[in-house]
Amino acid sequence: MISRPLPDLITHCQQQLIEITQHPDYQNLIAKGYHPDLTIGDAQTALTYLIDALEPTLIVLQLDERIAITDELLTPPAKK
Repeated sequence: MISRPLPDLITHCQQQLIEITQHPDYQNLIAKGYHPDLTIGDAQTALTYLIDALEPTLIVLQLDERIAITDELLTPPAKK
């Protein structure tokens, strides 16, 4: 099974949570007094913590990519 990168999945989840909060059925539930112990805001916070925990890894990956690109640019062409 091919898996999408975790940051992409987190972003997708965050977007879906926003869609849920904007949905008329959800808004009607809130208007009727629906207030669960754990809210969509709690889920958004959990996703934010998760992405924050990944950031050092993401920064290292981005630096590795930049270093590889720089190395390619600095490498002289092969002699024929």
